[in-house]
Amino acid sequence: MRLIFLAGLLLATATSSFAQTAKEFFDSGHKKSFEAYGKDAPPEAADAAIADFNEAIKLQADHHEAYNFRANMKDHKNDLAGAVSDYSKAISFSTATSAYYTNRARVYEKMKDFKSALADMKTVIKLRPKDSRAYMNRGEIRFSAGEKAGALADYDKALELKPDFHAIRRHRAEVYRALGKNELAEADEKIAKEEGDKLMERLFKR
Repeated sequence: MRLIFLAGLLLATATSSFAQTAKEFFDSGHKKSFEAYGKDAPPEAADAAIADFNEAIKLQADHHEAYNFRANMKDHKNDLAGAVSDYSKAISFSTATSAYYTNRARVYEKMKDFKSALADMKTVIKLRPKDSRAYMNRGEIRFSAGEKAGALADYDKALELKPDFHAIRRHRAEVYRALGKNELAEADEKIAKEEGDKLMERLFKR
């Protein structure tokens, strides 16, 4: 009887040593998720990542990162409702992670639910009031929603926080064009090009 018990214990120990943890499934899914964005990645690449995130969540129900990355894959597959659901789960387990609100806002924008998208970006700005990118992102959504004045105000604020963020000038130039302010648009486009050229020069000199 003792021998049978010991044999069972050894078998259980051996089995558990091969069992994957939530972190291992997440890490595997995380790697596969980046591969899924590749130019020649097959459609099933995203499914493989999702399968790993599913397992991570089974083992750790509050794994907010797994929900977030699974949502990214669902967005990639154009399962927008599924992506929103997963981002919402991620937020429920990590309410102060601004990236989750930004990600969900982007999906709401795709769904033309601008009210929800802007509500999420309002939360992001509350969490990160000095983040120029948060204002830029909200400006993009406002522009998509047809709120040109609001978009312009957000781009102005973004540039106030980070004057050398030349990408913001490109976005603001687009708003100026839409408002018929072509001279201001050209001025922003010129600065954006000059700053972009300087950045490329610095990168290639390294």
